[in-house]
Parts: sequence; structure tokens; C-alpha cells
Amino acid sequence: MNNTKSKALIKLIISICLFASYATSEEFLVDTNIVSGISSYYNQGYSQAAFNGSKYLVVWSENQKLHGTLVDRYGKAFTPLRFNFIDNAHNRTLCIASDGTDFLVISKGWTPTTASIYSMVITNNGTIQAPQDIGISKNMNFWPSSMVFNGDNYFLVGEYSAGESAMVYGFHISPSGSVIDSIKIQTAYVRQSTVAYNGQDYFIVWEQRKSAGSYNENEIYRARVSKTGVIIDPPALFVPQTYRHISDIKLAWSGENYCLAWETSIDSLFYSKVSSTGHLENPEGVPLPGDRIRLLDLKFNGKKYVISWSGMGLGYCADIPLSGNSLEDVTTVDSIRIIANHCSDSLSDYFVYLKDDNLVGKHVTTEPGFETNAVFLQESVNYHSSPHAVVWGNTFLTVWEDQQGETGTDISGSLIDEQGRLLTPQGIILSNDAGDQKKPRCAAGVSSSLVVWDNVYSKGIHGAVLSRDGTLLKSDFEISPTGREPDLAFDGTNFFVVWADSAIVGKRIDQSGTVIDTDKIVLADDKVYTFPRVCFGKDNYMVSFIHAKYNGG
Repeated sequence: MNNTKSKALIKLIISICLFASYATSEEFLVDTNIVSGISSYYNQGYSQAAFNGSKYLVVWSENQKLHGTLVDRYGKAFTPLRFNFIDNAHNRTLCIASDGTDFLVISKGWTPTTASIYSMVITNNGTIQAPQDIGISKNMNFWPSSMVFNGDNYFLVGEYSAGESAMVYGFHISPSGSVIDSIKIQTAYVRQSTVAYNGQDYFIVWEQRKSAGSYNENEIYRARVSKTGVIIDPPALFVPQTYRHISDIKLAWSGENYCLAWETSIDSLFYSKVSSTGHLENPEGVPLPGDRIRLLDLKFNGKKYVISWSGMGLGYCADIPLSGNSLEDVTTVDSIRIIANHCSDSLSDYFVYLKDDNLVGKHVTTEPGFETNAVFLQESVNYHSSPHAVVWGNTFLTVWEDQQGETGTDISGSLIDEQGRLLTPQGIILSNDAGDQKKPRCAAGVSSSLVVWDNVYSKGIHGAVLSRDGTLLKSDFEISPTGREPDLAFDGTNFFVVWADSAIVGKRIDQSGTVIDTDKIVLADDKVYTFPRVCFGKDNYMVSFIHAKYNGG
């Protein structure tokens, strides 16, 4: 995952536990204690991720503190985590790796007077072990860059800065986060080192200036180091600077060879295979298509390398086979807003984007039986937005806003099977009422599914009920004459719909579309609450929402 610095606001989250009672609304509320989550007005960036075979750990910096979450291979986020290595200290420059079960996070933290490198273990279930100062940097001059696991221990590489020069160092670190040994790999004008492990030794590459002050003449150097820390091949020039200098590099190992990708000062990208002993197959590099492009990610997915890049309003994703120089399955996306674009080293990944105002999904996977070609969820001249989708047995239900012209923005949907085939090619029109319908949300029941949305024209909450084959069992009906921003969940018997209406309120609806509760169930009686979200656990609902006063309201 790339280091992307984007201004984002994580608002104050308010949570309430609800009891799934079917008697009266008076018995419905069990716990009305308000629980505050993370509130922030600060930039978020410096993100990194690692995969342990079943989950990702994603970590980012926010207000000079570290935050993170565990995400499963299909994109479901678990409880957010928060790491405080040092009180009132800056925390950036992340490295993350996994031993196949747990994760190790390396971060640099500094105050006006001290600086240290910290390690912290995050278990597979999200338990955070106490961070420890591993004694690498006390004078603010070591910058961790990349880390791998060798089957026994982690190996971290980074740069020690010393005035105009810098040195590449490597450190073996135990699974518990303690430094075992260190090795000096190169003394020169270096930056951005990265490492891969082939099962026997480490292959390390880095950017290096030709001389002091030659900031626009970067080249790529390489070295090989044994698992025990002995330098096998000393540092040597790998990719020389010709008419372009190197501005970014990525490295991955497949089990057969390495793949190196690099970005240049002329906004071009190149890649080459590298043998297990460090021989560069194409010294000049194989160019990647596109103009003014930026390297995003490079990973091995179990069968092929997957590389992604972007430039000039285009997004690209392609496979690089283990042998040969021809790209395979190149996906070029124009006129896009990328929703998800990530090269995965798990067994399953999804690539979702908007193409010419059409909602498109692409399943990129090594598992048999899945489509690898893009499928248009709906293709038309209309503008589509605000998609939402749920799993429904062996199919998927997705809904979205569909601008139909004269009738304004309507609500449409489709059913998709496990192989990515569209079961309802013409789409399902859920509402084409006068005015605009916005922000659809859906939930799957046993015999039917319920879709709810904002009816902007009547300023209320409306819904529709679908059968498993996509038949409209109950068309556009009113749930509440007032309200906005609905969400819903299914408890095994009924749906529970929540929305904002000068308070956070809700009603239960059965699978036929009958509204069970005549009166709204008030969950939080304050007009400053907004944007509710609800999910159902074993016995209870959890509703979260935003306290708008912390967002200027």
C-alpha cells in the first residue's frame, strides 16, 4: 500500500447497543450508554499494510500518532486499533510485516529532544502488545524503509543519515520485536532501500546518488546478504542513470525470481525480472504504458506478479508472468474514480471503479472458478453513484443511485452470481418516483431482501422488497414521512432500519415489508446526531452515528 497523504476527518462516533426484542418498543433498548470513539481533524497518511494469510493489518499516521485496523481478505474491517508509542511524540515512517500469524510494526517516534525506533507486535485477533524502544536510533538519524520475515526472524532495512551522506543498514529482529544483530550494507549517498527474501538470502536494492550534491542523478544499487547476515554480493551498480534518474522502486519475490519496478524523473515506469542470484534480465527495463505515470504497487499473488500504476486520469493494473516480457490482462480504466485499486498477495482481491459513469467491478484472483474480466454492473448513458452491496446466499445484491434524466435520480439494483455473472442484465428499478432518491442501502434476509433510501422529494425514508430471483415483491413504500441517511440490518427474523430525523430513530420491518413499529424508536434524542450505521451481532444491534457539533454543526 502506498504512502498517500490525504486530508481526512474521522468524526466522533457514538455507539449504542440494542436488544433484538420482538415485543414492544419499550423493551427494545438495553444499553443507552454513549461510547465515544476517535475524533480527529488531522491529516492521515504514511499508510502501510501487511498480510498474514487471512487478514491485513493496515496502519496509518494521524496527528503524529499511529492508528490501524485489521481487514479480512474480502475487505471487511474489524475493530479499529490505536497505537501510542510515545506520548506527545511524532510517529511516522512505518514498516509492517507478518510471520504468518501475528504482525510486527516498526515506527520512528521523536520528540523535540529524543528519537527512537519502536517495535510492537499485533496479534491475529487484534491484541496490541506493549511497544518497546529497540535502541536503534537515539539521534534522529535512522529511517526504516522495508522489512521481511525469513521464517525465523524479521529483517529490517533502512538508512542512517549523516549530513549529506547516508548508509544502508540491516537489522535482524525477533518475532517479539527485539533487535538480534545489525549489519552495515552500504556507505554512500543512499535513500529508499527495499528488501525481498528468497528463502535463503536477502536481496536489497536502493537509490543512490552518483556523488554529493547530484540530487538529479540517482541510480539503483543492489547487494545480497545471507540469512545469517553475511554479505554475499557486495554493493554494486544495478540500474545506471542515463537520461533519467530513479524516483521510486518496488521489489517482489515469486519463489522463482524477483521482479523490480522503478519510476523515473521523466514520469515513466520500467520493470525487469531478476534471477535469484541477482542477475538483471533487462538492464534498460521493460516500459509500462501511459503518460506521466506513477508507480503504485507491485506484489506476487501466488501465480504472477501484479503491478498497478496511474497517470493522466488513467488507472492501470496488469499481470507480469514469471518468464517473458509481455504484460497480461492489462486493465486500463479511463474517466475513473477508483474505489479500490490494490495489488493483493492474498488469494482474492477486487478491483472496483467508475468508468464513463458506469459502475464496474473486476475480480482479480488465483482461485479457480472466478471471472477475471471486468463486468459492468449497469451500462448506460446515465450517471451512477453511491453503490452498496451485500452477500445473499450464493449471490450478491448491489444497489445504486441512477440518474434517469426527467425523473431525477432513481434507485436501481442488480443480482450477481459467485462467478461475477450478471443475473439481471437489464437491472432492477426499485424506485423512479418524481424528484430524487438518494443514498440506497440494502440488507439480505432469508426469503427476501430490503432496500431503503432517502426520498428527497418527500423528505422521508422509503423502501422496497425483493425476492431471491430479483422480483419486486413490494415496490416503493413509505417507512417514515421524514428523515434522511438510512441504514439497516437483518437479525434473522426482521430488518431494523435506522435514520436521522432530528434524532437517531429506527423501526423494525418484517420480510414482507410490513412496518412492525407504529412509532419511531428513539435511540439518541438530539438533533446534532447524524449519519447512523447499524449491524447485528449474535443477540444485539450496534448503532453508530456522528455527533455533528464536532464537524462544525
